[in-house]
Amino acid sequence: FSVLVCNRPDGEDDDQPAAEVMRAAAESAGMRFHHIPVAGGAFPAEAVAAFGQVRREAGGKVLAYCRTGTRSITLDALANPEGLSVADRLEQAGAAGYDLSALTSQLAE
Repeated sequence: FSVLVCNRPDGEDDDQPAAEVMRAAAESAGMRFHHIPVAGGAFPAEAVAAFGQVRREAGGKVLAYCRTGTRSITLDALANPEGLSVADRLEQAGAAGYDLSALTSQLAE
């Protein structure tokens, strides 16, 4: 991986490392780090755009994380950096164990 993306707001859980700690760890491993926090089931356009830009400009593999993976895969599906169809994005998420079918109309926008 060449890029690490944290989709968790700082302080979400007591035992969670802060974004700056993760930034330092990523950079010491030669990775770029981005903090694009989302919470409460909301995916603001700015966060979706930022995630898409990171994915398009990564130049290598990207590892995005949140608490369970749902926010990260949802951001990826909404940003659609590869220009995939809705069906392909739903299939890709499903293959990773996530059912995003409730977002079908949002993904079609």
